[in-house]
Amino acid sequence: MSVRKLRLAVIKKFGVIVSIGQCRRPKKYAIELVEGNLKDHYAKLWAYSQEILRTNLVSTIELEVDHMPDRKSYFSKFYVCFDGRDENDKIFPIAWAVTSIENNKNWKWFLDLLIDDLHLNLGNGYSLMSDQHKVRGQQWGNQICPEIRERINELKKHMRHFEVLASGLNQFEVRGTTEAFEVDLDRRTCSCRLWKLNGYGCVHSTTCISYLNWDVEAYVDVMFSTITYMKSYKYRIVVMNGNDMWPQTNYIPPLPLISRRIPGRPVTKRKKGALEKLTSHKVSKVGKKIRCSICKAPGHNKATWPTKGPNDVNTRKKKIDV
Repeated sequence: MSVRKLRLAVIKKFGVIVSIGQCRRPKKYAIELVEGNLKDHYAKLWAYSQEILRTNLVSTIELEVDHMPDRKSYFSKFYVCFDGRDENDKIFPIAWAVTSIENNKNWKWFLDLLIDDLHLNLGNGYSLMSDQHKVRGQQWGNQICPEIRERINELKKHMRHFEVLASGLNQFEVRGTTEAFEVDLDRRTCSCRLWKLNGYGCVHSTTCISYLNWDVEAYVDVMFSTITYMKSYKYRIVVMNGNDMWPQTNYIPPLPLISRRIPGRPVTKRKKGALEKLTSHKVSKVGKKIRCSICKAPGHNKATWPTKGPNDVNTRKKKIDV
């Protein structure tokens, strides 16, 4: 509930007129009683890190603090990474980080840790794992993943626009209205090169396989099979206890970030969304009569006063020398 709605609720229920400030202060106090203040949350970061490492041994935790001359430690960066891979052609979060500011230095810090943890120098893809996806894979059986099957079915809808001409053993020429492509089923290639990119084929390869009355799913890469999918979820992310059961540490609890002033004048205007129209909100002056600030006559302003205004120069204010 916003502060304004809280004020209206207090006035309606108790019949007492209160100000916005009188509602804002008790609301802040009530939130701190229930959820704790910001300082308490930051103080639990070391215990939170140890709890993750206790329940998920393969995880990587990085917590960096800034030590000040007054022997106080302030939060700087926090990094968490889980190991996993998804073969249903889906992208899941595998790592996240919280930093004091988003800049090139912190981005490099995050990417360096991610490359080391996931060995990304070979380009292997990883994703977050969960028991829910594991059960889903068991229900699919020994077949390809449903997401890939839906894409293949979508390709089959466009087969009628192509003609297949056999040119050799499992080699075909697929002609469209204005274009033609070479398909080799043994090498699993198509001259459009899409089959090599996605691993499950293109509309040209799907047309050739269906032309032979063969199973299109048999030509899908093993990476998209449910067997590979189940191997991805062989390990799981172990659940954690509540913060009252987290292990205690001897580290100095970090304090919240030091508030800093952003360079430049503070922005007071609301940032508009991408779909909002960029209007200037200027009021049109069409039909409005202007008035001269010198002679007070309508129809002209002081910029055009000598030509359109009265000839009496005594109406202009002059500086009198004393």
